[in-house]
Amino acid sequence: MNLVGNKWVFRIKYNADGSVQRYKARLVAKGFHQTAGHDCFETFSPVVKCSTIRVVLSLAVCLNWSIEQLDINNAFLNGDLQETVYMVQPEGFIRSNQPTFVCKLNKSLYRPKQAPRAWYEKLKAALLKWGFANSRADSSLFIFHTSSDMVLLLVYVDDILVTGSSKTLIAQVIHNLGSTFALKALGSLSYFLGFEVVRTASGLHVSQTKYATDLLKKTNMVHSKACATPMFYGVKLARESGEKFSDDRSTIGALQYLTISMPHIAFAVNKLSQYLSALTTSHWLACKRVLRYIKGTIDCGLIFQHSPQLQLIAFTDADWGSCLDDRKSTSGATSLAHNPVYHARTKHIELDMYFVRDKNAAHVFDVRFVPSEEQLADIFTKPLPNAHFDYLKSKLILYKSKLSLREDVKAEAAATDAQNISPGVEASFSSR
Repeated sequence: MNLVGNKWVFRIKYNADGSVQRYKARLVAKGFHQTAGHDCFETFSPVVKCSTIRVVLSLAVCLNWSIEQLDINNAFLNGDLQETVYMVQPEGFIRSNQPTFVCKLNKSLYRPKQAPRAWYEKLKAALLKWGFANSRADSSLFIFHTSSDMVLLLVYVDDILVTGSSKTLIAQVIHNLGSTFALKALGSLSYFLGFEVVRTASGLHVSQTKYATDLLKKTNMVHSKACATPMFYGVKLARESGEKFSDDRSTIGALQYLTISMPHIAFAVNKLSQYLSALTTSHWLACKRVLRYIKGTIDCGLIFQHSPQLQLIAFTDADWGSCLDDRKSTSGATSLAHNPVYHARTKHIELDMYFVRDKNAAHVFDVRFVPSEEQLADIFTKPLPNAHFDYLKSKLILYKSKLSLREDVKAEAAATDAQNISPGVEASFSSR
């Protein structure tokens, strides 16, 4: 039989303010000793999409729902292994009278290849048993609804968010989870997946200041000079631009995660992600410019504000032949929606085109032309000059404060009590 090794792993878990929360020790299995098709089969475990998180947060703010945060203790230890897995005895716990014996794993440990999948399946089975339904759009979003109420549950491995229209239902869901799995109820959402969340009368404020600071330290860009835009205006990246450059590609992946609360860097980061398989010096210079831009906007965050109605407004850019590698174009989306003319070269968008056309004819969709100077999608699709970039960035409902978020909340609360909001606090939350 194949034997899996193990080791002890020690780490420190920190709070949002950087202070030590607790010291942790884990026994982890050496999953790289496993053989696919022998002692492991299905290993993929879905995690919630960033876009889903933003949508759920928007709904919670618009509908004035409470958002509760849960943390499952030792989540991977709950998974049931379907395969036969044998592991050597762990250091410090070897039986003196049976030193050559091995352990058969009935439950999962940390780091077996199938551990994330086993935990997800265990949690999913419990939620479906309680009446939840799995979302088709995101398999890590679970929905429970009655004739009058709804509860949404987001799963990111062992971190869970619960929100909904009924506090009674939310409490019942947390009770059911607590009776099945050991968990910590962390109260209202405050720190989730590396970003800090603060709820005020202005809305839900999301930032990743600590995450961005750690990234700048890792890349030795803490003392770099800030720049006005995340990408050079007029410069288009291509696959063969510059000389080959070998560097840690995890930096671009880390930047991708920052787009959760900094959507204005999304185009630059996504453009760089297209060249991960063959980075060049030009790509790395563009990456350093994004880091320099983050240095100047490190305290910038995203605001989810209350809206009297739920209405989806989308912007799409009719950009013609902008990709230097394949010269593909996205122009004509608007004209095809109105004009039922068939072209052989549009077969790849045939289903989506007919869907949009039908909804447009039924007046469910309202497709309109937007002039370039007001085209919000431009900030996500092309490099822009400083003035235009700043103008479109102001439309994204971001905030920038010299104070920490928690100091802002205290200042806002004090100002509200006095019914005299100070100019500094008003500017920090009202700047758009």
